[in-house]
Amino acid sequence: MTSPSSSRPASASEQSSNSTWLATCPPVKGDPDQVRQLILNTVINASESLVANRGTITLSTGADYCERSRLDHFLLGTVLDEGTYVWLKVSDTGSGMDEATRDRAFEPFFSTRFGARGLGMAAVMGIVRNHAGAIELHSELGQGTSVRFFLPAAEEEPVDASGGHTETEDQPLMERTILLVDDDESVLKVGKLLLESLGCTVLTAGGGVRGLEIYRDRRHEIDCVILDMTMSDLTGEDTLLALRHVEPEVRVILSSGYPKGETGDRLAAMANVWWLAKPYGRGNLEEALRKALPA
Repeated sequence: MTSPSSSRPASASEQSSNSTWLATCPPVKGDPDQVRQLILNTVINASESLVANRGTITLSTGADYCERSRLDHFLLGTVLDEGTYVWLKVSDTGSGMDEATRDRAFEPFFSTRFGARGLGMAAVMGIVRNHAGAIELHSELGQGTSVRFFLPAAEEEPVDASGGHTETEDQPLMERTILLVDDDESVLKVGKLLLESLGCTVLTAGGGVRGLEIYRDRRHEIDCVILDMTMSDLTGEDTLLALRHVEPEVRVILSSGYPKGETGDRLAAMANVWWLAKPYGRGNLEEALRKALPA
């Protein structure tokens, strides 16, 4: 994918941080779907930090040549090579974080919000790690937060994004209704956006109990259920079995951020059951849906 050009010169502090600012952004070698999810997760997290839903979220891009002394100060930076990195920064004027919260910001299942499961920023960390990138985090309590992601620039020129796709792959999944069941609000928000971008009608449920209620009421219009494996009210397995009691032929995609394991292998071996690992992007999601839904 190709990053947009930076629209401003680097600040004095950026220029003095052992880096050379570049006038335009080179291409990034990476997965566009995962980078899109990285942006969505971070913006959603920023929006939830705004006090009384009021404030500003700013996105900016640029490119720096990062030397060893600067990389060492980044999360994940100590394992990276010096070189040119394209960066994306998401800043907000929200509530900010104290030092203890900053230290745990990217931990799985850590969240300062009641009822949240804290997987959104943990998924972001995984995406950045998968792209051999780094993270710079600045936040002060009551002063907002700035998160900047550094992804290594690609050496080769970007290829035509349309190349290599078949006509079938490019066809949207139109007129399909998907029930997305997950007790992580950020997963529901991001998943709904990704499914709608594929042309699907999306119903969401914040847990297994609610998912069963929706399926019982609307099973004749639901083509597939995407089901989280680790929910607080009903497990994915219990919800799957209850769904099959309502409709034995229900098509279900099980999803989890954990390895599949023995339970996942056993359930995925059932008829009309598929597996989708988290964090997933638009491409992974589309691939799973095309397997689960008849042409």
